[in-house]
Amino acid sequence: MHSDENTDSNACFNPLWPCAMVGAASFLAGIKDLGVVINGSSGCYYFAELAVPDPLSSTFLVQDEIIFGTEERIKDIIEGLSGIYNRFAVINTCVPSLTGDDIKGFLDDYDTLFIDLPGYSGDFDYGYRKAAEAIGIVPDKKREGVNIDGICSIEPFHTGNLNECRRLLSLAEVPVAAVLSSDSYNSVKNPSDISITANPDYAVSGAKNSYSVLGIKNTVRAFEALGDLIPQCEPDKVLEEAESAEENIIRACDRFLRKNDPPATAIFATEGYAEYTAEILQDYLDAEILYAGIRNTETPGNKDTYEIPAYNSQKSKITQPYRRDYITDLKAITDILNEIKPDLIIGSSFESVKYREAEFFGITFPSRDKVSLHNAPITGIEGELYYIENILNTL
Repeated sequence: MHSDENTDSNACFNPLWPCAMVGAASFLAGIKDLGVVINGSSGCYYFAELAVPDPLSSTFLVQDEIIFGTEERIKDIIEGLSGIYNRFAVINTCVPSLTGDDIKGFLDDYDTLFIDLPGYSGDFDYGYRKAAEAIGIVPDKKREGVNIDGICSIEPFHTGNLNECRRLLSLAEVPVAAVLSSDSYNSVKNPSDISITANPDYAVSGAKNSYSVLGIKNTVRAFEALGDLIPQCEPDKVLEEAESAEENIIRACDRFLRKNDPPATAIFATEGYAEYTAEILQDYLDAEILYAGIRNTETPGNKDTYEIPAYNSQKSKITQPYRRDYITDLKAITDILNEIKPDLIIGSSFESVKYREAEFFGITFPSRDKVSLHNAPITGIEGELYYIENILNTL
């Protein structure tokens, strides 16, 4: 876990996984009525803008502002945006954070949230969580509906995940409450006390009752729980669809295995996606998981092969242990790929270009191997169907 007291080990050393500033921008820019201003150079802004699809603004600092202070520049930007937004968030980058401008002081006249999250304070996930904490999210037990949590805009599948979560709740006749983070400020600040989570790595609602829908098995568990918890919930349609979808997956994978060997696979993703991928590949395709490189969670202890818990945080059903490291060093990843020689890589464009001998499917940022216009999900029932379908077609 990251902490304010000890961030040296979490510093961002290379751009394989974005820094804390980008994480904060990703969460805050998803709030539709909040103007997000990156207080930094053009390089910092364009790095964030590359990763975050929602609107961002920047002070585009040059040497004069660095030397004489950023007050007037920030005021000019906020004044220019005041016709669009009534509330703002200013995110500090490395250089203005080091120079120590009293930004809070001269923003008193504006409804502005100031967040000091320079890149050296930690990685993307640290910044995402700290931005959510800065909002001061307090679940409202009286609010009706179910939140959709874990919608992180850096993910290639975040819009598809949101659509799938909405669809599942609609099937169960349950209204949507807050979407974190793709909603209004007040909705995000006071969500319902019940959530379904598209990606557990980015669950920030603080809801007392929170259920992952990452994959069919978790979706079934989630909607069974919602059926017990919410009187008007009708989960039967979801449960029937889940059963039919899993039968289709099993048939397709059995057909594949009659003609092909199980794929030897390397996975590079955030923790939740990596563990989910390992589980479904082992369950459906008898895959050998050669390696799992985790982007966002440093594994305690040694980095030898050992068994890990399943993605649903219950007792693991995985019988094949595999090596699992926290790794964001591209050279080290390249060396590992050349050593293990996988048939299939699940990861980002970085891995795809470093070991072209393997088949590839992109699941994590950055994903530049193909043009993607359709909002495909990875989570839920349709997400698992889409995922397995693409893996089979890739192989």
